[in-house]
Amino acid sequence: MFRYELTTVEYCGRSICAAVIYDENYKYHKAACHFLLEVAKKTRTKTNTIKARASDLKKFLYSISENKTPSVLTQDFRYVNDNQMNAYLMKLHHDGLSAKSLARHISTLDEFYKFIYKFGYIDCPKHFSFSTAEKVETMQLMEKATSRVLSQYIKIEDFNTILSHVVAKDCYKRARDELALKLGYFAGIRTHELVAFDNFSIANLKKQFSIEKNNFFDYAFIAVTGKGYKRRSIPLSMELKKSLYRFLYGDYAGIFKAHLFEKSNGHAIKDASYGTNTFRKAVRKFLASTIVSKELRETYSNWSYHSLRHTCATNFVTFCDYNGNGKYDPILYLPQWLGHCSIETSKLYICSEALLNRNFEVFHKLDELSCSIEGIGD
Repeated sequence: MFRYELTTVEYCGRSICAAVIYDENYKYHKAACHFLLEVAKKTRTKTNTIKARASDLKKFLYSISENKTPSVLTQDFRYVNDNQMNAYLMKLHHDGLSAKSLARHISTLDEFYKFIYKFGYIDCPKHFSFSTAEKVETMQLMEKATSRVLSQYIKIEDFNTILSHVVAKDCYKRARDELALKLGYFAGIRTHELVAFDNFSIANLKKQFSIEKNNFFDYAFIAVTGKGYKRRSIPLSMELKKSLYRFLYGDYAGIFKAHLFEKSNGHAIKDASYGTNTFRKAVRKFLASTIVSKELRETYSNWSYHSLRHTCATNFVTFCDYNGNGKYDPILYLPQWLGHCSIETSKLYICSEALLNRNFEVFHKLDELSCSIEGIGD
């Protein structure tokens, strides 16, 4: 059993916080104490850093001292090999240590072994691969992708079912509400973006999309202002483009005066939950009018308007892989199309698409990406 305690030492005429590690017989671990003293000298007053390093070392040394299978993990810290180190780290993961804490733990052990070689506690330097860290990060990413994204993924046939149960009876309002759902599913629009920032004012849309027939089949993007007032351009599917043109220049042109999402009195809808309410009403109508299994009922009930955005983001990854002819890298383009900032969010959608389509080669690329970049959002 190892313990650590914080202590105060005098260094360069001032008191600094340090830590010591000792066993149940109050015998100090010389190499660990020496290492922690050097850490204290470098960090000076950063007590949390000292505590973190001491805690990591205590856990490692305790695991070695309590190990009952020396063939798997040596009981002497000087003779730990790469396989044993990775086995130890994998056990930490299975015990519930987070990826962030595991990364810090690895950093501590890496520094410790470099230090003890430099100061002669071991004869040869250790070159640990710490490959478990990459595997753990990928496994945790897969778990997040399954629970946060794939549980919210809506197949096109399910989306069409929801679309067919939009509650509005007036044909124009029904078309308006269907368009709101399509914008979520095919463009990843957030519910508040439907009614904010003049994103869907008729005037703005006509500036973006020409009436010229020869332009209709051209590849198109729609400009949207979103969360944090960030401006982004989103690729339009032909399905969505047809719906927009129907309102701008087709049989619905002129019905809505200034905004695609207007009330009967001609005033723009201001409710930020408009998309959410439209989606939930359609789902409730379907479940009330159809006999479905308990599992399917729970699945539909757990979906929300934001599920459309998760679905769109996942499908955008497929678009990048198969329709972009190598032009689009999802790591670069997902933030541009969806408006999020975190690369971890992009990786989450890439992982979700790989699991959905069983494209397991992607996980090797994600491992490489983890090595080159440090660090669901919505």
